[in-house]
Amino acid sequence: MVIHPNIASFNDSNTKSEQLISKWLKRMMTFNERIDYIYKSDKFAMDEIHRIRKEMGFSLIEAFQDIFDFFENCVRAPLANESAMFIRHWQENMLSFLSELEAETIAIISDSHGWDTTDVYEMKSSAKEELVSLKYMMILIRLADLLDLANDRIDYFLLKQNRSQMSSVSRYHWISHLITERYELDVDYDTINEKELTDQPIHELIHLDIFLNTEILANIEVHKDRCKGFQAKLTKHKKIRFLKTIPNINA
Repeated sequence: MVIHPNIASFNDSNTKSEQLISKWLKRMMTFNERIDYIYKSDKFAMDEIHRIRKEMGFSLIEAFQDIFDFFENCVRAPLANESAMFIRHWQENMLSFLSELEAETIAIISDSHGWDTTDVYEMKSSAKEELVSLKYMMILIRLADLLDLANDRIDYFLLKQNRSQMSSVSRYHWISHLITERYELDVDYDTINEKELTDQPIHELIHLDIFLNTEILANIEVHKDRCKGFQAKLTKHKKIRFLKTIPNINA
């Protein structure tokens, strides 16, 4: 997120940049037609020229913001893959204390935090027999990424000073962190009968309580087609409780 993208990539063949260029070209042609009409008319209106110049200035600001958002998305979208690439390339200098195998292992794990859920959780694994489980480390980095959500991640004064210049995506992330005081993670285990835990499967109920420092009155929607055994509710306007049940876990 702190490595600036290649500015020249805006002229690469891609749909988004082509759309922005076409949008700007169409707008400039409209301005040109209006100015042309004024110069050719019998009554030359300098006030109208100044008005058009101001509109062009606002259009340039809008174009800058569009291009800024374009490059921010270029950084955000492939973040996991780019992180993995840098880890591999830095093994010869900044990360030279790592062997090639260690750097490659870390790169794969870093890359996986941007993969689809099924690509990680449905991966075949023999974790119980492995000294180091790639799958478990992939799950851990995804959990760590999700739980890095409290307000100690951002600076209120920086947000206050810069929020009007931030893109909507960055503003959303910063404000989400700002209103999150802390979280508590707890687990309950439930068994079907009185047998020893080693002799039966158990149900694992995960409680994730997110404590807010502001009142949230909006409803919480759960995507039932994607989330199984999952519940979410708002408690006392300042606490969100998420419940996830994992059935039939061997003890």
